[in-house]
Amino acid sequence: MMWEILKSSPIQCNVNQFRDAINVWIQRPNVCSKVVSCASVEHVSFRQLLNPEISQLIDSVVGEKNIETDNDADSFINMVLFRKLLPKSPANHSAGCEIVLMNMSKAVFIPVNDQFEPNLQEVLYKIETIPKSTKSLHGSVDSSDTQRISMAVYRTASFLTENSTSKTCHPTKDWLRENLLPSLIKWTRNPVNSESKIPNSLSQLPQCEYAPLYQYLKKKYGKKLGEMWPESTDPQKYVYEDIAIATYLILLWRNERRLKSIDKPQSFVDLGCGNGLLVYILNAEGHPGVGVDIRRRKIWDHYPDTTVLQETTIDPTANITYCEYDWLLGNHSDELTPWIPVLAAKSGFHVRYWVLPCCFFDFFTKYTRAESTSSQYQDYLDYVENVGKVCGFEINIDVMRIPSTKRVCHIGMRRTYSEKDHSKVLRDIESLISNARKPKSGFVARDKLQSIRNCTKLQYCLQLEVVKIISDELLKTENYIETVSSDESSCTDCSNSESCSRGNSSVRPDADILPLKQRLDELAVSSSESCLVNCKRWNCGGSISLRDAASLLSDSMKQRMKCEFGGLQTLLKNHHQTFEIADGRVQLRNWSLPHFRKIKGNRNKTSPVKTRTCWFYANHPDGCPRREEDCTFLHGPKITN
Repeated sequence: MMWEILKSSPIQCNVNQFRDAINVWIQRPNVCSKVVSCASVEHVSFRQLLNPEISQLIDSVVGEKNIETDNDADSFINMVLFRKLLPKSPANHSAGCEIVLMNMSKAVFIPVNDQFEPNLQEVLYKIETIPKSTKSLHGSVDSSDTQRISMAVYRTASFLTENSTSKTCHPTKDWLRENLLPSLIKWTRNPVNSESKIPNSLSQLPQCEYAPLYQYLKKKYGKKLGEMWPESTDPQKYVYEDIAIATYLILLWRNERRLKSIDKPQSFVDLGCGNGLLVYILNAEGHPGVGVDIRRRKIWDHYPDTTVLQETTIDPTANITYCEYDWLLGNHSDELTPWIPVLAAKSGFHVRYWVLPCCFFDFFTKYTRAESTSSQYQDYLDYVENVGKVCGFEINIDVMRIPSTKRVCHIGMRRTYSEKDHSKVLRDIESLISNARKPKSGFVARDKLQSIRNCTKLQYCLQLEVVKIISDELLKTENYIETVSSDESSCTDCSNSESCSRGNSSVRPDADILPLKQRLDELAVSSSESCLVNCKRWNCGGSISLRDAASLLSDSMKQRMKCEFGGLQTLLKNHHQTFEIADGRVQLRNWSLPHFRKIKGNRNKTSPVKTRTCWFYANHPDGCPRREEDCTFLHGPKITN
């Protein structure tokens, strides 16, 4: 037996759907593999496969007859590809090469080296669709009425029969069975990026250069910046996101210099540069440029003098240009986002731009979506793209590889008109801006100091008063339950263990698997006989709508909360220890439920330090529904560990 079937699953797909799914794995392996960064794929002919070992292996692999046409083996192959898998982390994995043999229902992946010699350390595998009632891989008739897709590996003395232990990009048998096959089935049902305006990631770059450069910059800047990060934001997100963006821009500009046959590094202006990290990295890698932002950040003081950052307000409606720079950058530039292509066009025919749209702003106000059939994000991307086209740019759209949900960027590198028509384009731009919705105040930049307005800055006495009003209303409804200790063993402290519902041997043997509500109902029946040490009655109260809850508050209370951009719901969510909100209704949080019972320890297996007083212990008539050792909050005045 040459082939060993790893897994076979039912599937419903036609030839095109199968080929599309296989092409995703061939062209974009990074979609499902955490090891692979990208794949370099090229068509080859049998004339290029002159190595006798690989020729003999191909004859052996495809020596069986075609299961659909029953023709000779030569008709099996209608496409031969050479694929090179490039790792995300070259320090941990090496690249891998494969020859891919395809027809309309099969794809065979043969691991080789750069000289087309078989790589005997890796797994040779085949993906195949088997039609209804046809011959299987072994020649037997499959009487199933269901079409199937199978994953099989080639078993010979030469090739490994177990998982490969080498650190290459080649897949293992377990991974093929548990990851790739389910992904292929999913792709046949839901094609990746089917009819989507969003392209594949890094489509504008030489992808084979991305992973090595990113790893180089990550090693050079990542750890150092993370250790000295003085901001309150998460360095794991912002540091490595800006390293990825810097990697993208450096490769984009490197490719531009190749196309234009120039050597001088491009200069830039980062409008709304924020923490300035992108400016710092690009400067350090040889690209001259400056960053501009309305507010200075703490980390600015940690950069060298060669990193030029300016604290100033940008008014795009004023007569400002950046004609001395090659590129304008908008990295999460908020209200400046639609102005980036405008400022690039006004700065001169040679100025290009790159923008990563995030928050939704038009020229003067918050963006109002114009198309309801697409998502708000896609609608805003279309709006920013249209602004770039009016400004005379040929827009290239790409997807960044960054830890963010807003990853689509726009690149305005080339113009759609000649330089002699530049004045006409400027008039079109002025017409576009004049027709935009414009408040009396015109363009308004963000406040220099962003105040926190989420009800956390309300006077604490007001917060406590609101909490008391709502909780008192909820407790008017008597809804008693028997709180159950997290210790499921029999009561040992109770002298009347015979009558205790927890220690009584007459308790149903299936009690542990009954729903919690049913268990509590049964406990309530025998509450008079239950153990007072381990079980008690606790009023979990009722629930009211947020509208009814708001009606309990005075107008002055509601106005003060409204001024904090929050309102009642925000305040109650801030007090999540006390309240639970779901489907527009509020109720007291029931900490006796099973998923709240155990305290999660930290990585050192120690109990967390309790510093905040338990609201239920201090305010609820029945106290806290949990024992002190089970509660994550403090039952008393002292801080405990």
